Amino acid sequence: MGLAQATGLMSQSDDTLRENAWRAINTAWEAHEESCAASLNAIAGWRLEMCEQRSRTQQVHFLDSAVHMNRISRETLDALLAAADEAKPIAQRAANLQARAYKKDGFGPWDLRAPAPQISNQDESPIAFKDAVEVIADAYGQVHSTMRDFVHMMVKQSWIEGTVGPNKRPGAYCTGFQKSRAPRVYMTYTGGQSDVITLAHELGHALHGWMMRDLPLSQSRYGMSLAETASTFGETLVRDTLLSSSTSLQQQLDISWEDMGAFTAFLLNIPTRFEFEKGLYEVRAERPLRPHELKSLMSDAWTHWYGESLSEPDPMFWASKLHFYISELSFYNFPYLFGYLFSLGIYSQREKYGDEFFERYQALLRDTGRMTAEDLASKHLGIDLTRTDFWQDTINNQSPKIDAFGGLLERASL
Repeated sequence: MGLAQATGLMSQSDDTLRENAWRAINTAWEAHEESCAASLNAIAGWRLEMCEQRSRTQQVHFLDSAVHMNRISRETLDALLAAADEAKPIAQRAANLQARAYKKDGFGPWDLRAPAPQISNQDESPIAFKDAVEVIADAYGQVHSTMRDFVHMMVKQSWIEGTVGPNKRPGAYCTGFQKSRAPRVYMTYTGGQSDVITLAHELGHALHGWMMRDLPLSQSRYGMSLAETASTFGETLVRDTLLSSSTSLQQQLDISWEDMGAFTAFLLNIPTRFEFEKGLYEVRAERPLRPHELKSLMSDAWTHWYGESLSEPDPMFWASKLHFYISELSFYNFPYLFGYLFSLGIYSQREKYGDEFFERYQALLRDTGRMTAEDLASKHLGIDLTRTDFWQDTINNQSPKIDAFGGLLERASL
């Protein structure tokens, strides 16, 4: 069995199967730990040498390139991570609730992809594609009719490819044509609630590009930190709509479970990756790291962020995570946290701005390719991203959802 197939087993409901798959995967990586360590040391060493060579007139830090590519400042990154660090107890509470649902004191690393527990023997009926489109259109329409009309246009123009086929790869993505600027969404739609949310996510990407279609290409390219703004916004809209309209306890549990999984992944797992990579560069500036040192660095990062919500760290994550090995990009982690919280922060502004919200939201999306994140937030929302207030408020706004999730577990006797 290959690594990809074994990784898929960690999404299964069987506890023993998930743990055995995780341990087997780590054993497989340990056989290649020297090669993996050499690769990481080479990539980090090369980047550090580049920083030194470019420091003739002004000191260049190993984080400078990453923040520049994402159009944010170091002050914003520091505020973001400080807020996440302060909010660890909130995210750990969500993780502990998920572990409780499986009758555990804490999840193991193999449980992080576990599905929601099944409390009903009755299979949920699949959601037809046309019904999914209407759910998304109605949710988008709660913000503005323009967003509802966009969803219908995507379907009418046959710009969504969601068929099931033997030769299609898993996943979903959105792309577009440079001349016509017409978006396309590709996925395999099988009718599950997660498919509806995935489609809403990709349509958010499509809407983002569509709103910029009249701008020069040079003004329509945005950094990764802002790339998930419209997609996460659309996903949140639809998830909240599905949750409020669902009458099935199993459906509500499935939706909330996925929501909590995303919350803990962004607030705990992403910072774990950042802390490890930062530590890697700090040590590599002095000397190469041996595999046992990388394991220790990785385990310390897991422990710092997850605390007692995780039964044990994943010491080989540095070897198995592809993002650490992308030679052209460093710190392929914090932009996910930024995008997630920035989008949720915008979502929370709907009530404040009322009827003016859509106009502000549209203007914000149109400016993502020609402004820094700080200028964007200041101009359209009056927010200072270099302060922790915005990030802390956004995280704290998720507490009622965690409370509701705990209530769902009680109703389900979990």
